[in-house]
Amino acid sequence: MMPCRSAIVAGALLVLHMVTGGPLNGTAAFQTASPPSQVRPGGWSPATHGNQARPDYARLFALDRVHELRISIDAATFCAMREDLKSVMPFGPAGPAAAPPACAGAAAAATGPAGKGGGLTSRDPSYFPVTVTHDGRAWTRVGMRYKGNFSLMMGILSMGILSQEPKLSFRLNFDRFEDAHPEIANQRFHGFKELTFSANFDDPTRMREALANELFRDRGVAAPRVAFYRIVVNTGTRDESWGLYTLVEDPADSAMLASQFGGASGNLYKPDGPGADWTTFDRAGFEKKTNRDKADFSDIQAAIDALHADLPAAAWRTNLERHFDVDLFLRWLAVNQVVDNWDAYGRFAHNYYLYADPGRNGRLAWIPWDHNYSFGLIPFVANPAGFAPRGAGAAPAFPAPPLGGPGMVGSSDDVLFEKVGKEWPLISRLLADPVYMPRYRAHLKFALGGLYERDRLAARIREWQTLLAPSVKSDKSASMFGQTVDFQTAVASLLTAVDRRRSLIEAALGR
Repeated sequence: MMPCRSAIVAGALLVLHMVTGGPLNGTAAFQTASPPSQVRPGGWSPATHGNQARPDYARLFALDRVHELRISIDAATFCAMREDLKSVMPFGPAGPAAAPPACAGAAAAATGPAGKGGGLTSRDPSYFPVTVTHDGRAWTRVGMRYKGNFSLMMGILSMGILSQEPKLSFRLNFDRFEDAHPEIANQRFHGFKELTFSANFDDPTRMREALANELFRDRGVAAPRVAFYRIVVNTGTRDESWGLYTLVEDPADSAMLASQFGGASGNLYKPDGPGADWTTFDRAGFEKKTNRDKADFSDIQAAIDALHADLPAAAWRTNLERHFDVDLFLRWLAVNQVVDNWDAYGRFAHNYYLYADPGRNGRLAWIPWDHNYSFGLIPFVANPAGFAPRGAGAAPAFPAPPLGGPGMVGSSDDVLFEKVGKEWPLISRLLADPVYMPRYRAHLKFALGGLYERDRLAARIREWQTLLAPSVKSDKSASMFGQTVDFQTAVASLLTAVDRRRSLIEAALGR
């Protein structure tokens, strides 16, 4: 999530050497212990734990309450999780101060294989078995791992340098360990296999992630459902509140693809890395989340080839739309400008999914992801003058984020993309077309309606302000290195930022 990844990594490394005097210690890979059993765990029910149960959206994703989820992690497993976490640093394991004394000599706990990772970390953290309790029911041997990119790296640094306990995002996979423990084979959580919990990093309102996703869905963009959760964790001694999180539906879970596309058999990609900007096709930049055993990337390759094809305008559009849902992308682009999401395509080549929808002959559909940096929020490290949303009134003022070199859209205030370059061909080539540019403007005007209408959006924000206020009182700081912003002040700043953005877009459309 940084304007210059290499600079951030180098700077973090320098800080580590200055504070700790050297690199941090890592740990060896952990082995999976697996006493097999064919007997279902006590309390296991087909209606709540089975893979035939329909996803219970009403129960898990109601937005009129703060839900509670409890996680139990034995002491040895928790120590192993922390040791594993330190080893994902891009320049080597984190330092000796990162491991609390209680972890010294802890036994290695069971862990699943690490993911490929990317961005600012060397790999994804590993999965470890935990017990999840919700509404009095327990799910055992659930795979849990930390997740994130910039937020994860900042959290690891805070452990090693600042001796702070970070609030980290995490992912749950309910049948991750079924091979070693067949008693939980095909285990689901009220119909869901995977769920993600966002720590709302850097967002003192704790509602940007949820609000952005709701706006996308309101305007017809396939986006994850969301809900608010209080997470309580026991690591072997006592219950501890990890704070207020946002549950975000995982596109890699077949439940979301089935509910929004009618099926989940197509290729789902999580682009990041070479080619994710669509300048060229590189399969290394398109990690598969479904059909991983099939080395077929022909759908995304055909879409990128069609984008760059040298054809007459009408033939070019017809060919491109055969492989890529252009109108959905333009709709996403418009709503993304309305929610003022800083960390998205056009600035960074990540934070989106692509689904080759079999119901539309494999045409690729754009799915947005990760919205904590929306509504005028930018990372503190990209803004040396301070941390605050644009147009925040009494909050500290600061300049627009630096460009950080070629390949970035010049300003997030450039709502008509008049400064966009060839580095972002999905924007530059589409909006240079005489058919697609008017269509984008129409989507931009449409995005100003519905839930984004002034009174409706203000009412939703105030409603959530009342809902979240009690949980925020005991929550951890929302910002790692930025200024700590009072919740009520932050909500007022969010409302101001929304009004500013609406006026900016209305002015641009009036030109």
